[in-house]
Amino acid sequence: MAFVRVDDFLPAPQAYLRAGLARPQSGPGVLPLSAGNAVGSRADADRMLDQPAPPTVGSQSMTVLDAAGAPCAVVSVPSGQFLTYPALADRAVGEALGVRRAPNGMPIVLRGQRQAGHGLPTPTPVDVETARVVTVDLSVILAGVDPALFAPDDALFVSAALAIEMAVMLGEREQSGELFPERSYRPWDRSIPVPVDHLVLRMYAQIVSDIRLHYSTELDRTDLLCAATAIIYDAPLYTTKPEAYKPLKNGLKVLKYGPTRNKAARRPTSGPPATPSPATAGPAPAPTEPAAPAPSPSDPAEAATALREAYTRGEPVDHLTPDLLDAAAGTPDALAEVITEILEAVHDDLDPTWRIALLDQAERLAPALRQADASREGLLMAVAQLNSMRTADPARQRQADAALQAYGQWAHWPDDAPDEILDDLEDGDDDPSTLAWYRVFLTMAGVRQEQIDQELADVTAGRSQPSRRRIEELRPSEG
Repeated sequence: MAFVRVDDFLPAPQAYLRAGLARPQSGPGVLPLSAGNAVGSRADADRMLDQPAPPTVGSQSMTVLDAAGAPCAVVSVPSGQFLTYPALADRAVGEALGVRRAPNGMPIVLRGQRQAGHGLPTPTPVDVETARVVTVDLSVILAGVDPALFAPDDALFVSAALAIEMAVMLGEREQSGELFPERSYRPWDRSIPVPVDHLVLRMYAQIVSDIRLHYSTELDRTDLLCAATAIIYDAPLYTTKPEAYKPLKNGLKVLKYGPTRNKAARRPTSGPPATPSPATAGPAPAPTEPAAPAPSPSDPAEAATALREAYTRGEPVDHLTPDLLDAAAGTPDALAEVITEILEAVHDDLDPTWRIALLDQAERLAPALRQADASREGLLMAVAQLNSMRTADPARQRQADAALQAYGQWAHWPDDAPDEILDDLEDGDDDPSTLAWYRVFLTMAGVRQEQIDQELADVTAGRSQPSRRRIEELRPSEG
């Protein structure tokens, strides 16, 4: 496409820097860069705030100028612009056969023959208040965004790192045995990409601390930034290569992109869904009675397997008997792996019953889980993820509270104590969530409950200051 300069009538970008203001986001699309932006007075901005933002991609924003004509404020009315719904690309560009990097870092995509679009309808938008928020890596963009390959209630966001890759892609197309160079400009204009901010960069630095990732041929920097963004926003990551993310021991929820999940998205856009004819329809399945709790096996490995199978079959939580847990405790790592799987299923299984029941048994399971060596780190990450998922929903809140208590029961002091939270405590941060972690640390260190209650009362009254040294003072002496 030819280069087009569009005057968006806003002050020069550097004027925003000098005023310490963020420049308004441009509207969606390639050319209408001024869409949603305006310049005016405070009175104009007040009138704009009186009008709700339209339910479209992007936002309405206005730069307020002072008497000298310099920007002094930016007023923005958002319209849910970070989230969109999985929708088909405008045209099919052909199957991605491989990806490599040009010397300047741009992706070069080898594609097959152009394919006709399959005409799937765009899914009906879902309620963003109840939708499951998800994201994708570059492999999903290359495979083609297809609503049928997402869950029906998924709402999608993308990282700015991914948007950069999409903006300009070099390509090669194989045709008649020859390679023809291509270039495509594909902005992500369905929503505003989520920025790579300092939190994302900190998580990115943490997940690449594993030296194996430095030499991985499967994950490049964009993939890892997408993964870091997914972790920060507590969102599952869709990818065509889930095996490549296994070295990331950080609670990242990976979803395989490929098998059809949302079959309703493949229905015709008009007319009722097809119903099988009597000649082709099979017999209706007979109703099944709920299975009774199976007797707990005495072998620890079999008990851990029985626990996993009971959850997978959808058995009621009554199956989670003390005898079964006690038997499975004979294999600490196997038990930790099963519990981790159940806790990490929070995005797929909205019923928190099993998770809360296991977390409520934290003290009973502690002797075994504290002995788990290979699996304890992943277990604690899953527990920490649940603790971070605090909402107004009472069941979710109950789950988060139980997870925080379980962390204190299953972790080791001081090895499993997050340094950043300890630093916040020692800096005098009296935020309730930080003080809640102080209780966790005291529990990890083996301090008796009555001592913990007294210590927290002393901290609240200003008679004690949380610190590593203070925890060691309260910790019972060994032997």
